[in-house]
Amino acid sequence: MYIVLLDRVSKWLLDMIISLGDIPKVIDYCVGVRYSYVLIRDRDGREWLGVALTPIEDTIGSPYELPDHVDCTSLLDYVSSLSPTIKSLGVALLNALSSYLLWGRGINSGFIIKTGDEIIYLLDKLIEEPAVVIGNMGPLVRRLRSQGLKNIRVLERNPCFRCGVALPDTALSRTVPRNATLVVTGATLVNDTIDYIIRISKERSCRIILVGPTAAVHPKPLIQEGVYALASMVPISNEKVIRIIKLGGGRWLFSKFCKHYLALSLN
Repeated sequence: MYIVLLDRVSKWLLDMIISLGDIPKVIDYCVGVRYSYVLIRDRDGREWLGVALTPIEDTIGSPYELPDHVDCTSLLDYVSSLSPTIKSLGVALLNALSSYLLWGRGINSGFIIKTGDEIIYLLDKLIEEPAVVIGNMGPLVRRLRSQGLKNIRVLERNPCFRCGVALPDTALSRTVPRNATLVVTGATLVNDTIDYIIRISKERSCRIILVGPTAAVHPKPLIQEGVYALASMVPISNEKVIRIIKLGGGRWLFSKFCKHYLALSLN
């Protein structure tokens, strides 16, 4: 029986946390217009905030459903839910627990991690032609084109975000050439399209770079699954990030209150 990648990654992370004997408590959570968040607290009183894109194209017209409470031990139930709102909370919880493991407990073997201003330069150097950007991340695409990259295709799932420059993500199998760089939004974790993307990448020897705040999953299990690099962020001011999300703001507003990092495969 096939197990969805997000479920495999979540089980790895939950098993790791249980083995450490410190299961954090959820102290706050919210499904916002653009992003959802889950705030957890470990036994030392440190708080870790995880965020995930709210898949607005899926929530519109879907039955509204939220759990009465969110608990870390129920992570697998949330990430495997067919409810878009619960699924978004599940990925946010996964990211909160990932930050706790990565930055709080120092579980960082099996990959290289870089922080600071130089990671934008490093990330750009990893993206080579031909490139396929999955998720219409306008600022990133414009930056790459300004650096001389011409062979770039952009795919977008939400028709409202295609802006006349992106193709539907159903064109993936027809637009990904061999040996391409796939720059993939972390939102593919929320809608489970990451499984198909990884399959295509292995068939065509492509390199996957997962990007964005929703991609703040612990790097080790994703790298083991075939992701080459993750470019994400961890909140350093939980209160300010939470306020922006509650007021309907997105990543370009709350990213300035986060520490950005790049995790690279050793292979």
